[in-house]
Amino acid sequence: MGIFIMQWRDHLPDDCPPDDALPAHGLVYRLANKANFDSKDFLSRREEKPDGEWDVTECIAGGVSIYTELNGIKRLQEISPAMRRKKIIKGTLESKHGKMKNTPSTTHPSHFTWWIPIDSQPWKVFQLVNLSDT
Repeated sequence: MGIFIMQWRDHLPDDCPPDDALPAHGLVYRLANKANFDSKDFLSRREEKPDGEWDVTECIAGGVSIYTELNGIKRLQEISPAMRRKKIIKGTLESKHGKMKNTPSTTHPSHFTWWIPIDSQPWKVFQLVNLSDT
């Protein structure tokens, strides 16, 4: 059996994901622009704004924000008017979906940065969260 090496998106620096990132795992939450989300809802800040300036490392800017707790993402929506219109989606990640690292935000400790490999289609394992069920 051969060794599988993940291929990362081109915009990531050579030392990214970092060595202390873990294989992606478990139930996570993310914000999407619309209920019928697609690949565009899984772009990093760097991919969305290639010339943007961020107050985080290039590796973090090249990853995607996720939360491991629903109340973390709800808190983000409470304090950020721009996030209130977005839809909450959830998915269960496995190691084939990339790597993740806890990068607590100012809004919640359950924030993680997720680095998605080139051949992954994460939108296929996510679904819309029905907040009336929570």
